[in-house]
Amino acid sequence: MHSAVDFDDLDRLLAAHRHWWQPAPFRHAEIPWLQNHGRAGQALLALSDDDYQSLRTDDSAARRFLCALFPDLRELDRFPEPDAPELPAGFTEPTHMAGRKAAQVACFCNALDSPTGHLVEWCAGQGWLLEQALKQFPAHTGIGLERTLRLCQQGNARMRKRGLSGLLLEADVMDESTLPALDGNDTVLALHACGHLHQQLVQWAPHQQAGHILLSPCCYHLGERRALSRTAARGRLAADSIDPHLAVQDLTTGHSNRSKRQEKAVAWRLGYDSLRQHLCADTLYRPLRSMPGSVWQGDFADFCQLAAAHHGISLPRETDWPYWLSRGEKRRGEVRRLELLRRQYRRLLEWWLVLDAGYALAEQGYQVSVAPFCDPQYTPRNLLVSARRDRP
Repeated sequence: MHSAVDFDDLDRLLAAHRHWWQPAPFRHAEIPWLQNHGRAGQALLALSDDDYQSLRTDDSAARRFLCALFPDLRELDRFPEPDAPELPAGFTEPTHMAGRKAAQVACFCNALDSPTGHLVEWCAGQGWLLEQALKQFPAHTGIGLERTLRLCQQGNARMRKRGLSGLLLEADVMDESTLPALDGNDTVLALHACGHLHQQLVQWAPHQQAGHILLSPCCYHLGERRALSRTAARGRLAADSIDPHLAVQDLTTGHSNRSKRQEKAVAWRLGYDSLRQHLCADTLYRPLRSMPGSVWQGDFADFCQLAAAHHGISLPRETDWPYWLSRGEKRRGEVRRLELLRRQYRRLLEWWLVLDAGYALAEQGYQVSVAPFCDPQYTPRNLLVSARRDRP
């Protein structure tokens, strides 16, 4: 397999540095490394809000600041990020697609060199990727696999209008009985297939003898925490020890309103958990289910009542809500500052996960390369696994 990052070397470093990026401060009030590096920890916790925000949004400045406190971080420089391809020549932003999405699609298709057979888009949505691929390779026909009928209808109407030989099929990629058979030479495309969806592709496409697979994984936390390849399973780092949420902590595509809601959610969850631990004499963090967006438009007390119902406990009527909310906001500030250190490992953890997918395909007879396919300004999830069948 070809990659600018060597998996064995990466696996060795991440395992040796595990104490710096585990455990997550959000879930654990006591962080082991603080016991032996108290002065460095205090320097992090003492950061002003302005200084913290400056470091949070500037990786280079954060690395310089942290290397002075934690010299081990200099070892991360052994894994420089490869240069990413530029936008294809002549690219113009279309009026029917968001700019970042259009750039992602254009760069992804630019990496599609000499496709074979039919073009098959995995988790197609409205088929934007399939449409661009068919424009770029008009001699090919293509299908898109999408479980939402409405999106299939919208995409098919658009492709008919533009005279493209593509068809979106209503199919659930997690249910193989709904999937069409490949002819053993087809090209499968998956741009930002989330978690279990890209894990399913790594298993299904080789079984179907796909000739070429282009996969850009996304949302690793939505999949199973297991190694996909024998190579990773034999490594020093266990796949289930990786916090997949850490691998996707980036700001490139963040929206300001979403970020504000996320910060509120963190403070509320930590405030509630401080209250729960106090009432239950339990020092362990207890996770909560995902909450609908409307919850964050309400107030802290209502959120705590929902959370308590999830955990099967009752909260006292006389609860001092402002006090526990302030505890949550204080904990959020501490957590965010301590996470500056573990965030330095997020890209290397993502490389580990993507290389694992690449090795899973290589072990099934594919010639595989892993590299960025676009500049991170268009998406931080910019790693592409390109796998071609190694035929006799």
